[in-house]
Amino acid sequence: LRELMAAASVVPDTPFLSALHAAWIALRETDEAAAVLRALCVGSGSTRTAICTAGAVPYLVSLLGSDHEETQEQAAGLLASLAMDPGCAEAIADSAAVVPLLRICSIGSGGARLDAASAVRNLSAHPAAHAQVVEGGAVDVLESLSRDGPPKVAGLAQSALTSLAAATP
Repeated sequence: LRELMAAASVVPDTPFLSALHAAWIALRETDEAAAVLRALCVGSGSTRTAICTAGAVPYLVSLLGSDHEETQEQAAGLLASLAMDPGCAEAIADSAAVVPLLRICSIGSGGARLDAASAVRNLSAHPAAHAQVVEGGAVDVLESLSRDGPPKVAGLAQSALTSLAAATP
């Protein structure tokens, strides 16, 4: 909790800190808090950084293994948002998130699949995460999705492949 408050102290908005604190506590108690954190970080780089710095990534990665699609969707969606930040992308890749995200891309359905594909695409945009994405088996999964996936997922897969190809010397 001290880490959370220290990381979030860069945001002087007290209601924000209260909401972030409540979501963090809830994340440890229920998988529904991922939705709260996801809503808090939309459009806010400082919020994404605070969430990552506070150590939420390992909890989110564990939620990817849930039996509940809604839980997977919220965790993958929040990871997709966090992965827009270069430092968070590296933390996500280092936390072994790539393989469960690719599993959801391959066998998930609906929003969970779309959010997982978005997370992989966002990770692929950051050089610090490229090695983990490639080593996690992303190229084969992304190629398959770009050919056979639903249109939105196929587009995200193609975008990820383009990012990965641009980074390959």
